[in-house]
Amino acid sequence: MSTHIESNINDIAKTVLMPGDPKRCEYIAKKFLSNAKIINNVRGMTAYTGYYKSKQITVFPSGMGIPSMGIYSYELFKEYNVENIIRIGTMGSYTNLQLKDIVLVENSITNSNYGRYLCNYQNININSNAELNSKIELSAQELNLKHTHFITPHGLDQEGHYTTGYELALIADYALNIEKIAKVVSTKVHNVNINGNIKTITNTNELLGYLDGVNGIKTGFTNGAGRCLVTSVTRNGFNIITVVLGADTKKIRTKDSINLIEYIYKNYEIVDLEELVNKEFEEWKKIISRCNAKIVKITGYHYKTFINRMLDCIKKPRYFLKPIAMYTFVIKEDK
Repeated sequence: MSTHIESNINDIAKTVLMPGDPKRCEYIAKKFLSNAKIINNVRGMTAYTGYYKSKQITVFPSGMGIPSMGIYSYELFKEYNVENIIRIGTMGSYTNLQLKDIVLVENSITNSNYGRYLCNYQNININSNAELNSKIELSAQELNLKHTHFITPHGLDQEGHYTTGYELALIADYALNIEKIAKVVSTKVHNVNINGNIKTITNTNELLGYLDGVNGIKTGFTNGAGRCLVTSVTRNGFNIITVVLGADTKKIRTKDSINLIEYIYKNYEIVDLEELVNKEFEEWKKIISRCNAKIVKITGYHYKTFINRMLDCIKKPRYFLKPIAMYTFVIKEDK
């Protein structure tokens, strides 16, 4: 607890998003964070802490003006050990920007006496944190879509508008982490009241409600693309996304999707690689001990090569979600 903040130190994340208006904090928390809770309400400065993709995030208002932001940023850094504060908000522009474009600020200019005297800024041109900006840029590029180019938001055929099955799966996986999208694509039927008239909207995904575990995501058709279906399935904690493109008919699209899904669940399973490696390592240590040998060197090992060797010892095909650090052990017998 500090002078202007009533939170406990563990209530505030290491990274804080800071809009000016508390209402924007509420909007961000409800729209983007899971398990969000109010952690401050002193003087109406309502702040929230929740989780975005398993990472704890705090959204804290700055209030109006530099002095107000100075108070809250100072106490967050000084009293709560916050590492990053990312100021977010709206602005006007003299350049050719479009509405809702995102601008990553590299430096700012102020003639504020607050910054000059209290913070000892002698240069009114203030640079942002280059390392933090770099992390934000990398995060924005995390999907790494190299073969996708969208011209229109509706997806109808147009020259230069293209993607691939693999990158559609990446986009689907990203979209399903957004709570509202996940809810929409998993809903089979929804009633909408339009000026007193009830209209029933039915999801066109023919596998939703028909095949075990299907929880999204979307059908599609154009003359150029044919019948398409991106499907998300969860069975026993095993999540997969399948993509079928260019089918001649809806029936073929459905059959191919079902065949893909059933093949995956029949032939693949999730393996805890770390547990598997640790188990094998214990066996190696026993063998080394029996050979009266010592581990004399540990070097980095490419995980794909390591997995291929591990697969030789496994009868059933396995599906590995993420690589972990792998090592090879150089042993030498005692003489």
